[in-house]
Amino acid sequence: MSDLDIRGALQARLATVVGLPEIAYEGVQFEPPIGTDGDLLPYVVPVIVVGSERPFDVLGEAVSSQGTFEISCVYPSNEGTAAVEGMAEAIKAVFVNGTRLVLGSAVVKIRWAERRQAFFDADYVRVPVSIGWRVN
Repeated sequence: MSDLDIRGALQARLATVVGLPEIAYEGVQFEPPIGTDGDLLPYVVPVIVVGSERPFDVLGEAVSSQGTFEISCVYPSNEGTAAVEGMAEAIKAVFVNGTRLVLGSAVVKIRWAERRQAFFDADYVRVPVSIGWRVN
């Protein structure tokens, strides 16, 4: 299994979310989008968190990798929470427990999807979605 394949499989699945706003990928310079009228626009920030990569057999030859795919839904704060909460639910809906995502050498199994509490600041409301994954 390749970390790049794990990332690719998870990001490809995220891209299937209907109505997904612009994506701010890790390691890529990003400026929050602004509409033609000067209003702030929504975006999402996906981050791969690898929890562990450990052998799971007696000989140490088979390795299990698991972690969390953290996706922050970032929406302008002047619009309430309905849109950002709807996007969080739409993301959870494509990462159903037991779903298998295949890319290259990786077969990524989705273990769970949870929405976390909203965070507010002057410009944005952020709703994180956590996706648990595992690869054997």
